[in-house]
Amino acid sequence: MSPNRNIVVALFCAALIVLVVSLPYVPVIRGIVHQHISGFFVNPSTPVNESVFASLVNDTPDSVVYPQTYQVLDDPYFMIVGDYENEINVSMEEAVNASMQFLTRYLPTNLTTGLRVAEAQENHYWPGAPQIIADCRPKWGMTLISESIRASVFVNALSGKVTRVYLNLDSSDLTMINPNAEGTSLTTDQAEEAAKDFLVLHGYTLLPNAIYEGIISLPAVGKNYYWLALHESVDGVTVPFGEIFFEIEASTGIVTRFTYRWIDIEHIPIESILTSEEAKLASLANFDDPNEGVAISADLFLGMLGFDPDVSEFELRLIYDVRVVTTASYAYFVDAHTGEILRISAVLDGGFDKFYSPYARIGLVFGVAILVSAVGFRIVGRKLRARSD
Repeated sequence: MSPNRNIVVALFCAALIVLVVSLPYVPVIRGIVHQHISGFFVNPSTPVNESVFASLVNDTPDSVVYPQTYQVLDDPYFMIVGDYENEINVSMEEAVNASMQFLTRYLPTNLTTGLRVAEAQENHYWPGAPQIIADCRPKWGMTLISESIRASVFVNALSGKVTRVYLNLDSSDLTMINPNAEGTSLTTDQAEEAAKDFLVLHGYTLLPNAIYEGIISLPAVGKNYYWLALHESVDGVTVPFGEIFFEIEASTGIVTRFTYRWIDIEHIPIESILTSEEAKLASLANFDDPNEGVAISADLFLGMLGFDPDVSEFELRLIYDVRVVTTASYAYFVDAHTGEILRISAVLDGGFDKFYSPYARIGLVFGVAILVSAVGFRIVGRKLRARSD
């Protein structure tokens, strides 16, 4: 091997060694980079009054919203506890009628002809025959079927208004709706208007504390979809209990999935809670050595720690979702009043964190190593050629 090639190989190996040795410090790098790059992966949030849905805002809660019949506790600190089960007053017949009217109002007649409710003995997707689901958001659930469609529909058991729909359509159904749909796709503006028209058609209104999260395009096998969502924010605090979600088929503008779950909350006092930095420190204190991890974010929300479909009681408390990175990514749920760590979950999915899984980081390190080595090869090669000349 020539002396010149020996130099290049030595530099290449040196670059690999340096970068492999730096692998344990990648979480620190991630903590720095996240602050500057993560914004490119998230749509900007917009107050609903400034969005395409502004005309639907009303101070009076829509009947699909779960009411303020809960208790607000201030001892020892702020918490909302409630149970809507005793307020169920919608009969099965009323829920079925609301579901049928919802679909026949929205879909073309050729898709809803013969529409009926699935029976208990039929082998259809959940929920099947009408059943009451008395969890923290009591609702009637049922499967509606015709020769063309299958839909899962859920109805607020307190008000009788549809709160969720999953609509199954195949390509032939879409052709019935719009024969010219093949090869075309709505713009994002048109998809937003389709969502707005859907709300208007079914008489939904929005509360002023709604935040519009924006719209994204989601390619799928054989079809393209738009997703858009709104969430509830009270006094700057996110309320996961409140969410409106749309899945819109891009060629026809048909809403194939819709969710409107919301609880009416007017005020959340945050004067006596921990700061986000204190919440981060509380998470890192869980380590034998706090320097083992990097807390990159701490987001405050009012929510439940878990969901049990068999339990109607709910408890909403102020919690920080602290994202911590070591050799993997974790979500630390920290009580915003006491600093107690309520739960720790590995972050295995979602957006920017997935890119920084341990395996992705290893790939990233070696990718950078190759890049640095290639650059070094070019620089050294030029210098060696210059000397030989």
